[in-house]
Amino acid sequence: MNHDNQIRAVIEIIIEPGTVKMVYKPVCELLNHIDPEHSTEKVLRPEYIHPDGLSDFDPYLADFKPVVEEDDYIPLPENDETIDGLPIFLLEPKNAYVQRTKPANLLCRAANALQVFFKCNGFRVEKTVQLEHVDPHNGVRVVEAELNVTRNEVDEYFGGTYGCECYAWNSKGKIRSQSVYIEYAYIKKQFVQQPVSATVEAGRSVTFRCSPPAAAPPATIKWMRNGAPIEATDEVLVLPNVGLQDMANYTCVAENIAGRRESDVAVLSIYVNGGWSEWSPWVPCRCGTQSSGRRRVRTCTEPEPANGGARCRGMSSQTDEDCLRCQNSGAWSQWGSWSPCGEDCVRVRRRECTGACSGSTMQHASCVDGMCAASKYSNITLYVGIGITVAMLTAGAALLFVWCRFRSRPGYIAARTAARTMTSRSSECSSSQLAELVPSSSSVSKVDVAVTLPTAPLDISYRDKICLTIVK
Repeated sequence: MNHDNQIRAVIEIIIEPGTVKMVYKPVCELLNHIDPEHSTEKVLRPEYIHPDGLSDFDPYLADFKPVVEEDDYIPLPENDETIDGLPIFLLEPKNAYVQRTKPANLLCRAANALQVFFKCNGFRVEKTVQLEHVDPHNGVRVVEAELNVTRNEVDEYFGGTYGCECYAWNSKGKIRSQSVYIEYAYIKKQFVQQPVSATVEAGRSVTFRCSPPAAAPPATIKWMRNGAPIEATDEVLVLPNVGLQDMANYTCVAENIAGRRESDVAVLSIYVNGGWSEWSPWVPCRCGTQSSGRRRVRTCTEPEPANGGARCRGMSSQTDEDCLRCQNSGAWSQWGSWSPCGEDCVRVRRRECTGACSGSTMQHASCVDGMCAASKYSNITLYVGIGITVAMLTAGAALLFVWCRFRSRPGYIAARTAARTMTSRSSECSSSQLAELVPSSSSVSKVDVAVTLPTAPLDISYRDKICLTIVK
């Protein structure tokens, strides 16, 4: 076999029982056995036809899976020649989105091409970056073109949607890819529909709905539970048969290449209604010190009410007729222990009744043997306060009585009148002033009189002499 860049032959390995044969066959011999007229394969458009055996040797075609496109998107060759020798697209560009700081990237790859370039809005773009190489395994010439479209270029185009096509050319002609379009990438802030908080009973199903905001490209949805992602990736989150472990904060997250948005928090609250346990075995029914009949009980613990759930409905105990008759006759329990002494120096004790009883369920008793000392001290303080109050009232009444009797004496009235009349700022008391008060026929005698002056301070410029005349 000749070791160069072209595949000259194929070695065919034939395995038969007991033997292994290797047959050398040239490629030209293999191609002669192919009858294109009797081929049962579907004839595709020229852009998608690949040479025989190319997909077995070209590494770029190993992962290539032909996609059946609609007729409107399958390009046609622009020459009138046959398809023999035309370039073949290994990778066609796809619709892209341009961001504020990141351009849209278009890729195009073709085999058997001399040139691969882009046309956008009908004009060839000269800034296309072209890379080419020859596959060392099969000798196929592969040319790859890359184009970055910036936001400014999209802004400057006023003809509508910014569109591009990829062209692959060689000496036999050229082929054109399907048209692709470049749009702005964005995502709005407001969700079309926010998930709503819910309160449900344990064991039921809960559904949260979330409609993401308008976005290009369309935003993907995922759900968060208490900040941790969960497997749900749909707009509807269904939680079947919820329990207390599902109580959490749920958030809808919308995301695309332009950004990420989080919805309002939806709180899931779950309550548990109470459920009865199994009935206990029958046990003897005791009524105080007696025992008659039997009874059984059950508890509201399977499950126990939680988070505001309803309690169990119905009776928690069952008794037979003998037990009812025993309970209806009534039986007192033993008296409980005495309570501590209260501020009123009284202590109490209680007892319980089974059935219909007559009598009191509580007894009161006074504290004895010094158990109410603190209370006694508080009573002494009260009595002392009352005594002081009575003494003050008595003293006040006595003073009032003395004052009233002294005020009713005649000499006191005359002295008070003379003092009020004879008060003057002159240095001496005139006889004419005395004459006005005392008739001429009356005899006047001077006596010593004690005068009590007011305790309040007087004006320093005030000076007076008081003359009193006692008229008998």
